[in-house]
Amino acid sequence: MLDFIYEYIVKNDFKIKEHLSSDFHDIFLIEDILKNKKLIKYIKGKRRPKIVIKDIYYRLLKQSHKNIISIYDIVEIENDFFIIMEYFEGINLNKYIKQNFYTSINISIFRSIFNDIANTIDFINNIGLMHTDIIGHNILINDMLEIKIIDFDFAIILENENFVNIDVQSFIIMFFQYVNEYNYLNNKYNLYENTNIFNFNNYELEMNSCNTFLNSLDFFNKEFQ
Repeated sequence: MLDFIYEYIVKNDFKIKEHLSSDFHDIFLIEDILKNKKLIKYIKGKRRPKIVIKDIYYRLLKQSHKNIISIYDIVEIENDFFIIMEYFEGINLNKYIKQNFYTSINISIFRSIFNDIANTIDFINNIGLMHTDIIGHNILINDMLEIKIIDFDFAIILENENFVNIDVQSFIIMFFQYVNEYNYLNNKYNLYENTNIFNFNNYELEMNSCNTFLNSLDFFNKEFQ
C-alpha cells in the first residue's frame, strides 16, 4: 500500500500532510506546492468485499454532482485499489446545526441546506445507488453553505425498483431530529406531537424522494421561524 502512496506523491509533487488509519481504511491528506489538497483512500475490505465498494466508487467517478465528494481517479494494483478524491474544508452537519441554529434559526438558510441535501440524495438514488448511511456526520458543510455528502462505503447498487428507500427514511428522521431539538431548546411545541406528518409506519414509507417529503411540509415555510 505505502509503495503506491509514496510513488504517487513523488510523481505528482505532493507531500503527506496527515494520515488517518482505522480498521476499515487508510486516508492520506496530500498537498502540492501550490497548497492544493487531495485525499487518497485505501479500502481494507474488512467491512465489505473490496470489489463491491469499488463498483460503487466507479459509478460515482462517472456520475458527478456538486454536492457529492468528487472522485478524481481509481487506481487498481493487483487486488487493491486506491481512490483519489476531493478534499473539502468544512465541518459535519451535526456540528454546523448545533453551532448556528440551536439558539436562533434562519429559516431561509435552513431551507436552502435541506433543499440541497434533498436534491443530492434524490440524484444518488436516480443514478441507481442508495447511500444507506445518511446521517449528519456524513454530510459536510462550509461557511459558504456548500455541502458534500461523503463516505459511500456502505452504499448499494439498486437492482430493481421494488425497494424501501432507506435514504429517504434517514433524511426524514434527520430533518425532524434537528427541528425538534431546536423546538425543545427554545420551549416551542414539539412537531412530533402537533402534526400528523411524522408517522413512520404510514406516511414516511409512501415517500419516494426527499423532495416529495419537503414539498409536503406546510410548516417548513410557515411555522418555525
